[in-house]
Parts: sequence; C-alpha cells; structure tokens
Amino acid sequence: PSRSTNQSLMSQYRKDLVNRADKIFSTYIRTRGQSSGWNECFTCNRVYEWGIIQCGHFMSRRYFNTRWHPLNCWPQCNDCNVVKHGNIVIYEAKLRARFGDEAIDELIALAYSIDKVTETDIEDIVKLYKSP
Repeated sequence: PSRSTNQSLMSQYRKDLVNRADKIFSTYIRTRGQSSGWNECFTCNRVYEWGIIQCGHFMSRRYFNTRWHPLNCWPQCNDCNVVKHGNIVIYEAKLRARFGDEAIDELIALAYSIDKVTETDIEDIVKLYKSP
C-alpha cells in the first residue's frame, strides 16, 4: 500500500478509536455518582435519568489532552451543556470550589499543552473506562 493509503487507514483507525473512547467515557461520566439510574447536572443541580444527561466538558473536547480527563468532565443537562454552551462560568466556579485553584489551573494548562495524544493513549482510555 502507498504511504497515503497507510495514512488514510491510520486516520480512520484513529477516528474510530476516538469515537469509541468518547462513547465509553461518556457512559462512565454520566453514570458516575448516579443513584438508581438518575444523576444530577453538575452546573444546575437538576436531576435527570443518566441516559438523558450528557457528558459536559469544562475545557472543550477539541483539547485532546483533557478530552477524557475525569476532572474536566461531569454530567450536564442539555440546557447547560448545549443551550448555555457548557454554563462555563458556573462550571469553573464549582470546579474551583470543589478541587481548588491549583488543580483547575493545572487542568487548563494541560488542555493547552502541545503534547500529542497518541493512539496508544486513546486505546488506554478505552481499556480504563470500559465496563468490566
């Protein structure tokens, strides 16, 4: 196979791997802390079935270094996550109150890090958060 064919295959493999990691990690986040199938929106505290609530990100999913970071991701309702674009002011205030400024500043720095997330890193995320 040509170099471009190999790159295309690897690119498709990475896309599929990212999608798989997203799905597995989202389920983990939406069920973390749930009670009898219900979970609370991190930013507004309203309660929803875990299958309806979403995996909200403090630092955008476009930052792969924090895309699957458990401190960066919490259950959010559609209103907070989509309509209010993450309800970021409240999200950040709650994160800082719960985990401290240093931890959140480190999370932000990690998001902006130039370190590349490898396919092996993503495979490790899948293994870590996959249901037993």
